[in-house]
Amino acid sequence: MKELHIAQREGNVKMIKANKDGSREIPEHEAHLMHVSIEKREFDSETGEKKSKPRYRAFDVTDFLRMTKERAFIGQHVEIVHDPRTKDEQAKTPAVVKGPKLDANVEKMPEPKLRELFKALFGEEADVLMEPDELRRLITEKQEFLVNENKKKTI
Repeated sequence: MKELHIAQREGNVKMIKANKDGSREIPEHEAHLMHVSIEKREFDSETGEKKSKPRYRAFDVTDFLRMTKERAFIGQHVEIVHDPRTKDEQAKTPAVVKGPKLDANVEKMPEPKLRELFKALFGEEADVLMEPDELRRLITEKQEFLVNENKKKTI
């Protein structure tokens, strides 16, 4: 599996717009690769401020699609920055990232509320030593699981 870093602007490397709003650029010679932002979100337990920063990676399209099916990004927030496929190709095989995305309410929730929600979802108290970030991750995964189970039942 090839994992490539997005090249920094050096010399005469031609850069192109990567996404619709034009906020990111990628090297023209990497336009055939899937560029993604990957972030394992971390928050300050006292203030609730986000401490983590996203990493940008470039993958071969088939590798990236395989990795999403194998849930390689679980526990991470993944955003597609550049998808080289045509709209028809994207519709046939969407690059759905199956890792949990934190709900905005859970991200900002104070620790006592997180512990209450954990107990409601899992039916038991969370370990006293469990960090708030770990609580957020487990709650989000459980919520995602319940949503997916609901979808299966309605189909």
